[in-house]
Amino acid sequence: MTSRSLYYNASFNWKLFFGIVALAMVGVSIYMTNHYYESLFPTGVGGSFCNISTWLNCDVTMGSAASSIFGVPTAIFGLMMGVFFLIGFLLPKQHLEGTNHFLAIINFAGCLALFFYSIFWLKGLCPMCFAYYVASGLALLCFYKTSSFKKPSWKVLTAYALLTAIPAGFIYADIVGKNKNNDLYKISLIKEFDRLKNLGDPDTPSSFVLEKSFDNFSEAPLRMSIFSDFQCPMCGRMAEIGAKLAEAYRGSINIQYYFFPLDNDCNPEIKRVFHPFACQAAYLSACVPTEKFLAIHDHLFEGQSMLSSNWLTETAKTYGVSECYAKKESKAKVMKNFNNYRKYNIQSTPTIIINGRKIEGAIPLNNFKIILDELLKRK
Repeated sequence: MTSRSLYYNASFNWKLFFGIVALAMVGVSIYMTNHYYESLFPTGVGGSFCNISTWLNCDVTMGSAASSIFGVPTAIFGLMMGVFFLIGFLLPKQHLEGTNHFLAIINFAGCLALFFYSIFWLKGLCPMCFAYYVASGLALLCFYKTSSFKKPSWKVLTAYALLTAIPAGFIYADIVGKNKNNDLYKISLIKEFDRLKNLGDPDTPSSFVLEKSFDNFSEAPLRMSIFSDFQCPMCGRMAEIGAKLAEAYRGSINIQYYFFPLDNDCNPEIKRVFHPFACQAAYLSACVPTEKFLAIHDHLFEGQSMLSSNWLTETAKTYGVSECYAKKESKAKVMKNFNNYRKYNIQSTPTIIINGRKIEGAIPLNNFKIILDELLKRK
């Protein structure tokens, strides 16, 4: 009986399909390795197309014990698996095929274990991890359908182990070095924050609340007041950061919103037309019942590029506040909230007051977390 071989006598379609699947394993693993780095050393607001919802979310696995093996991201081992499959594909040898077939079985068994661990233990699923699981299953299917070689070569396994040790060792050393630098950066950032003058919380708590862990604003160990403008692009970024902080520190943080439209229609500090719809957007949000403020807040920032008088009028209809929106009293409500800016001499947006200290601009999410973690530790 002639032995079946994926590398030698399988059809062109099977070989092509296997090559595509192996490349997919490599590509997904590279993305997941980068995502692992981003989870440890964030450089932005932490957003990712892989984070689709609370349940379908790459960060579900990034924070788990399964995300790394001895300090090396698990994705690296997935990457090397794809590389080994490609080596066998490009250099067809019987001992390579037998070893790769054996590893495909082990790899897919590991994928199944991680899949069930994610679903039943972590209560979520990483979309890109799932893509790797599917690719691994398809790679095994290629071997199952076309290859009768399953016996591993210990020489090949040893060579594979040595090849894997090279990137794993490099990445481990890199992460250790970054952690040391990160510790130094944290110390520097906290010192910089402590040097800021403590101006205290706003004199009047805002009725426009983004996160409420404590009934009284002043009772929360973490207190954030955001002076913002619905037409300001950086304020839109801060809205994303604020949502992530609200989720990460729920139970410990109160976040309140203050109007500071960069619009001369309602802001006496602005002497020319700058953000012509910012005041109107503020009036509209002030008309919505306070328990729905977070919803209108998010809606206005999501539709920031569409802001116009017509769009705001239609939005007022959607929220059932057209009558309020048309009244002059809505401006008075905004101005009463707005006047809290004087205490902090605010001149730009976003400006954030954290436990009495003023931070100007939407600093990276990780910087906020460093500060908030330190404040919580002190409490």
